[in-house]
Amino acid sequence: MSSLIHRDTDRALRALAWLSRHPSGPVPAPELARHTDTGTEHVRKIMQRLRRAGLVRVERGARGGYRLARPPGQISLEEVINAVQGPLKLNECTGGRSRCRYQSRCPLVAAMRASQAALRRWLGGITLHGMMQGTEQT
Repeated sequence: MSSLIHRDTDRALRALAWLSRHPSGPVPAPELARHTDTGTEHVRKIMQRLRRAGLVRVERGARGGYRLARPPGQISLEEVINAVQGPLKLNECTGGRSRCRYQSRCPLVAAMRASQAALRRWLGGITLHGMMQGTEQT
């Protein structure tokens, strides 16, 4: 069985959680690597994806590192997933251009698209702050 959340997304969430606990200053990549159980260069690659998505900022220099670009309550689980592993698709017919030859006559397309929309709304409503506080509803 494959996981919905990839290992790098899990590491990204751990890094973001660590950053949310240290809002006063930038956190260097080696420190994030220790708290995400991965190598420093791999953390930098993950953080680069998060930076491109506007979730973290980079501060260069001897005392540089990473910090959240927005408050934890404004960073959703959906954004993190999209930044690290790309948008989730329940099925081929739920995302953009489908190559499914049965799509025009398939009775499941509407239900799959509705399920996809519900999943996106749910993931979009889960914030980093809520996950850190343990207050997100299932």
